[in-house]
Amino acid sequence: MGKGFGHPRLADGLRRAEAYMARQEWKTAYPILRALSEAYPQEKQVWSLLTDVCLQLSKMRAYQQACERWAHIDPQNGDVLYILGFAYLFNQHPLLALSAFRRALTCELNAEQREKIEEAMPNLEELAAETKKRFEPETDDWWEISLLHERGQTQLETGDYAQARQSMEAVLRKRPTYEPARNNLSMACWMMNDGEAAIASCQTILETSPDSVHALSNLVRFLTLLGREADASPYADRLRNIEIPEAWNFWTKQVEGLSYLADDTGVVSTYDHWRKSDPPEKIFDPLFFHLTAVSLARCGRESEARRQWQKALEIRAGMAIAQKNLQEMVLPIDRQHGAWPFSLDDWLTPTASQDIRQVVALIRESRSSERIAIASQQFFDQHPEVGVLLPRLLERGGPVGQTCFVMMASYLRSPDFVAAIKAFSLGKDGTDELRQRAAAQAERADVLAQDEATTSAQPPGPKA
Repeated sequence: MGKGFGHPRLADGLRRAEAYMARQEWKTAYPILRALSEAYPQEKQVWSLLTDVCLQLSKMRAYQQACERWAHIDPQNGDVLYILGFAYLFNQHPLLALSAFRRALTCELNAEQREKIEEAMPNLEELAAETKKRFEPETDDWWEISLLHERGQTQLETGDYAQARQSMEAVLRKRPTYEPARNNLSMACWMMNDGEAAIASCQTILETSPDSVHALSNLVRFLTLLGREADASPYADRLRNIEIPEAWNFWTKQVEGLSYLADDTGVVSTYDHWRKSDPPEKIFDPLFFHLTAVSLARCGRESEARRQWQKALEIRAGMAIAQKNLQEMVLPIDRQHGAWPFSLDDWLTPTASQDIRQVVALIRESRSSERIAIASQQFFDQHPEVGVLLPRLLERGGPVGQTCFVMMASYLRSPDFVAAIKAFSLGKDGTDELRQRAAAQAERADVLAQDEATTSAQPPGPKA
C-alpha cells in the first residue's frame, strides 16, 4: 500500500470524490471517501472531504467519527476541534463537547467560532457540575470517569461494541457503583449476542436501584426480544409506575420499554404526563417524540402524532424512521403500513438480524423454492423467539418487517406461522396489497394442509 498524498491511488480517489461533490452527488462520493479513509488514515484532506459529505447526508454519527479521526491526527487545529465539539453536542455527548470546546479555545479561532463556543459553554459547564454531583462520595477523577463513560456511549452508537464493553468495564473498575456505565455495559453485551450477561447486568443495577428506569426499560426490551414477555411483564409494571422523572433521559427510556410491549396506552399516558411537566423542553432526544407519535397515531390522535414527528425531525433532520412514518400519514389508507416504532433490526436480536438478511437475499436471488423453504425453516428453528414475536412484527414491523415475513410465508407452512399470517391478513395493519398477499398465502397453506390430511386418512393400498 502506498503512503501519502503523492500516491496515484489517493490522488485519483480524491479527484473522483471532489468531482462528485461538485455535482452534489454526495451518496456517490461517500463510499469513495470511506475507502480512502481506511487506506490512508493519516491524510487530512480525506477527513476534511469526508466530514463535508457526512454533513450533507445527515450521517451525524459518521460525521462525528470523521471529526474525531481528523482531530486525532491534527490535535491543534482549532477549526477541527470547533466542528468536533458541535458534532458531540448534536449527538448528545455534552461532556465530550465541553472537552473539545475547551481545547478549541486554546487554539486559533475566528471571531464567529469563538463567539458560538462561548455561547454554548455555560450550559455545558452547568451539565458538568450536575454530573459531578452524582458522584457520591465525591471523587477527584469524576471528570476522567465521565469522559470515559461518554466515550463508551459513542462506541456503542457507532457499532464498536467490543471497545464499548471494554470502556464500560474500565469505568466500573474505577467506580463499581456507577449505574450509567452498567446500563451501557448491558447494551454492549446485548449487541455482542450475550443476552444473559446483558440481563444479569440490568438485574445487578436493580438490586441497589430498584427504580432505575434505564435498567427496567432495557430488561423489558431484552426479555421481550428473547421471546420471554411473561418475564418482562413485572419489570414493565415497575417501569409504568415510576412517577418521579429524575433519571437522565427518563421519558425516552420509559416509552422505549413500553413500545417493545406495544403498550400504546402506557406510552400515551407517559406523553400526557410529560406535557404537564415543567418544562417539557428539557427533552432533546428525537426518539421520545418519534415513539410517542407512533402510539398517538395508533390511538387515533393523528394531529398530535404529526406534531411529535415534526419535533423529532426538528431535532434530527436525518431521522429516517420519523420521516417515513410522517410521510405515510398523507398516503391513502390502503397504502399505509400502520405506524411502526422500530426498524426490523431493532425488533430482533443481533444474531437474528444478521441471519434474516441472508434469508431475504436468498429469496431475491434464488430460483429454488426448496432451498428457500429450507433456509426459512432453519431461521425459525434457530430463532424461535422470532416466531413468538411474529404477530407483533407483522403489526409493527413497518414496510420492511411486514414485507419480509409475508415473503417468507410462501415457503413456510407451520401452523403458528400460518395463523399469524392469517391474522395479519384480517387486520388493519399493512397495505391492502400486502394483506391480500398474506391472505392468499394463508389460503394456500390451508388447502395444502387439507390435502395432506385427506391423503393421510386414506387406507393403505393392497400389498404387492
